[in-house]
Formats: sequence, structure tokens, C-alpha cells
Amino acid sequence: MVENVESNSNKFTNYDVILMDCNMPIMDGYESADKIKKYLQSHNIAQPIILAVTGHTEQHFVQRAVDSGMNQVLSKPLNGHLLEKILTQIDFPKLEEAPTSLPLGSAQN
Repeated sequence: MVENVESNSNKFTNYDVILMDCNMPIMDGYESADKIKKYLQSHNIAQPIILAVTGHTEQHFVQRAVDSGMNQVLSKPLNGHLLEKILTQIDFPKLEEAPTSLPLGSAQN
């Protein structure tokens, strides 16, 4: 995020949406979102939409996501149709040729 903002003369970020895994090693998604939110606020830059992706959908985890600056919580496994609906609601461009899914273990060339 810092590199992206700096490459735009500290005026904006190119990111519209961030899918944030809440359970990452070293720095979890909650801390990452909080740091992104604070960094962008300190530069007076609008925050992109941050969608929490987690297996923990209990109320205290949802509240923790909101408190850290995330806009919505999506449960794992991620539902592609729900994600598409959310992206459509925020007027995110649709990729007509994007695959809907890949078999486990496959790599796209």
C-alpha cells in the first residue's frame, strides 16, 4: 500500500477493493487493515473497500473486523456468487473472460 501511494505522489491509491485474509502469519488481517486505515487517514486518502475473508464468523470476530477498518466479512469457503454480487454493487468492472473456478492443484498459464 505504501509503495502504491508513494508512486501516486501521496495523493491516492490504485486499489479499489482488498480481499483481506484475517488469519495470516506474522501480521494478521485485522492488524493489516488497521495499519492501512491509519496510513491512508494520515495522508488524507480515501480507503479502498476491505473485505474480510475468514472462517470465524462469530459476532466478536465480525466486530473485530469492523473495528480494524474492514467493510464487510465474508466467510470461508468464499462464495463466488456473493463476491460477484458485492463487486457489482460497488460498480467494480466485470471480467467477462475470467474463469469461475480452477480445479485444486491446477495452475493457470
